[in-house]
Amino acid sequence: MTHASMLAIGVDGGASGVRALLVRRRADGLLEAAGEVARRDHTPFGADDFVTQRAEAANPYLADVEIEAARERVRATADVVAAAAGEARRIPLGICWPGQKSADGRGIVVMRNGPRDPAFLDQLEAELAARGIELAAPIPRLASDGVTGALGERWAALGGMRDVLNALYFAGGSGLAEALLVAGRVRALDELTPPVPKAFELRIPSWRTTLKALDHGLAVYEDVLSPGRWSPPASHVHRVRRMGEARGHVDWSNAVRRDPERTSSTLRVAADALVRYIQDRMQRLREQAGVVPERAVVGARLGALIAMPETREMLHDRIVEHLRAAGLPDDFVRASTLLEAPCFGAAALALGLQDEACPS
Repeated sequence: MTHASMLAIGVDGGASGVRALLVRRRADGLLEAAGEVARRDHTPFGADDFVTQRAEAANPYLADVEIEAARERVRATADVVAAAAGEARRIPLGICWPGQKSADGRGIVVMRNGPRDPAFLDQLEAELAARGIELAAPIPRLASDGVTGALGERWAALGGMRDVLNALYFAGGSGLAEALLVAGRVRALDELTPPVPKAFELRIPSWRTTLKALDHGLAVYEDVLSPGRWSPPASHVHRVRRMGEARGHVDWSNAVRRDPERTSSTLRVAADALVRYIQDRMQRLREQAGVVPERAVVGARLGALIAMPETREMLHDRIVEHLRAAGLPDDFVRASTLLEAPCFGAAALALGLQDEACPS
């Protein structure tokens, strides 16, 4: 089978919705879209606290409302896979989903922004069969959106990590997805020994934010680097039904024009926190693995914000200023607008590319 004839579907699940993309492997080995992104929204779900979830991770107790919310997400996933597949009825499938995975990699046992579902893949396979979709191979273990986002940036023709061997990956949306590129291989934070703490586990030292949603006191890095957790003026929030927008999409161009002081304050906090977090990551990698990242790729909504001309002075330029002060090159942070990176990465998993050398 030639590269050009290889197709797969990558699925990116999140707190507010799920999307799927049919992906083609080109003759040069890189990945490109072979269709349009299919999307479905989720009904919001208030998850139990982390302490409770972690205590019962080995055998989660799910109330009826959580079971139904999980089933809704399974049905939505099957719908987008069928829509993305088009006329293809037999195809490889890879999936990323947030939360702590079950021991067999087929379910979710801890979830910060949605329902748990220990039998997610079992139920999904049944729903796909009912829709006439045949799997060309077993679905790989559920992956994190951080790992698949980084794989997408590594393997997609428009990816931002194709020309480096060591890099950081962050994707800020409703949460902060993270992964590492070490010696050309994408790795989750907990693959290192000892594991690298995640953004929701680390408070920002001696830091009190000015963000309305976080002004109760010290914040963790995930809160400050996730645009979906910010609270800009309500007049700049537009109700749109789009994946990853958590029921409210901020028109930042309009926010810059109508409330530059508030918008600048929000974005400057994010810029400061991002560089501090990059410094934290780099120090830990040097000490734990002797790795020096060549680049930090920032994706999802946070990456799109950094790339926006309207926010350049408030966000991009401030990041560059802090990079210089930290002794890093101005272009160390690369803003990615490849919003489908996790779909590409999930398709890469379905095609078994995670351990292959990527064409540069």
